[in-house]
Formats: sequence, structure tokens, C-alpha cells
Amino acid sequence: MSNRTPAQTLLLVIGVLVLLGGLGCVAVGFADFASADPASDGGSSMLLFAGGAFAAVVGFGIVAFTRASVLTRNGAYTRVTIEQGSAPGSRSCSGCGRATTSSARFCESCGAAVG
Repeated sequence: MSNRTPAQTLLLVIGVLVLLGGLGCVAVGFADFASADPASDGGSSMLLFAGGAFAAVVGFGIVAFTRASVLTRNGAYTRVTIEQGSAPGSRSCSGCGRATTSSARFCESCGAAVG
């Protein structure tokens, strides 16, 4: 089951449509640019290519930021990452590796001195 609200679903659909439309414009613009005579082109194919690239970036941004807001909703995902499996400032036993409290002098698991 999804955590998305109807507004987020609508934003995702709009983002995907803008992204796909932009990619289509990039493809058509590039094909026109590759096959056109440089003297008679007038820059329209390059404008289509650049506009499509801009639309693709905007569409991707809409999808990415909407998806991020869905993931962070209700604490389902946070940006906090603990690199080594222990929280900053915590200690672990050098003998067995088990996490200990900051005030512990000995490991509760193996009895080795901590500190």
C-alpha cells in the first residue's frame, strides 16, 4: 500500500509526463539537427533539443522531489545514516564489539574493560 496523497500522485504523473515529453523533444530535435542543412535550419531543431533537455530535467526534478517527500512522510525514511552501526558518541567493547553505554566501565556481555 502506498503512502502517497492524491496531490503527490498527481505531481508524480505530471513529472513523468513532462520528463517523457522532454525526452521525446530531445530525440526529435537531435534527429532534425542531424539531418538538416545547417544553412537553412534557422536553429529550430537546436531550440527543440535544448527545450526538451530543460523539460526533461524539470520533469526529473518533480519526480525526485515528490518521491523524496513521500519517503520522508511519517518518518518512513530519514537522512540520518549511521556509518559503522553505532550512534555518534557511543562506545563499543573492544573484546566482543557489543555496544555499551557511555558510563559503563565493563562490558555487560563479556566483562572486558571498556574505555
